Formats: sequence, structure tokens, C-alpha cells
Amino acid sequence: MKLMILSLIPMILVGSQVRASQLPYHGPILSKIVIPGYSLPEYRYSMTCEVFGDRVEIEERRHNISYKTVKPVTLEGPIFETIEAVDKAPKSKDQGPTDVPSTLYMVHATHGTLVVPVVFDAEGTQFVTTEGTEAMILKFFLDSICK
Repeated sequence: MKLMILSLIPMILVGSQVRASQLPYHGPILSKIVIPGYSLPEYRYSMTCEVFGDRVEIEERRHNISYKTVKPVTLEGPIFETIEAVDKAPKSKDQGPTDVPSTLYMVHATHGTLVVPVVFDAEGTQFVTTEGTEAMILKFFLDSICK
């Protein structure tokens, strides 16, 4: 009996393994990042705003003082369809000046079993523009919710 139970353990362990791709994604679905560029310490400001399915996390930093705000949210409407449309839409990219403040807007799009952050709009050291109204909607949405 003891031998039979011991021989079943590997089958139970193998049968209970779950691949990462089968787990629900708990990371951000949208992000806005403000990078300070090169400036005097007293003028440095950076911000990271991440939108999750149930909350918004905003971390702001002035020089070496930072704080984090977490706000609960309820998202409604075709958010995932809009993210998918922005991910697939054509993008144009151009280089901007070096060391200037930058703002990046990102969707976190599903590519097979991976979730990939995709920059859909950027201003500063890099310029990215995405065709279509969906990108403008998400950019304005992030500007509103990341306050």
C-alpha cells in the first residue's frame, strides 16, 4: 500500500501543474509614464500610472520624495477591444531631442501566451503616433484617470 501511494505522487504532482499561460493575467492593462529627462534636482518630476482591471496605481516622485496612490476603479465598456485595436493599428515613430522630459502611453497587449507592453503614443525623446481614434480615446482616458 505504501509503495502504491508513493508511486502515485509523481502523477499527482504532474497533473496539478499549471502553465503560466493558463493563469489569469493580473498585471496592468494600460500605463502612462512621465520621465523627467535631464534637469536640476529641484525640477525633477516622474510619474508611473498603471491601470489594472480593478484599480489604478499612481506613483509620483519629486526629486527624492515619492508617494503612491491606489484608487479602486470599475472599468466598463469595450476596453479590451480598444486595447487590441490600438495594438494592431499602424504606428509611426520618430526620434526627438535628447534628454528632454518624455511621456509614454502604453497598452499591455496579449501576444499568444505573453502580455507585451506596446507604446502607442509618446512625446519627448521619442515620438510615437498611432493611427485611429482608439489611440486618442485611450490617451485621453489615461490623462483623466492618472490625475
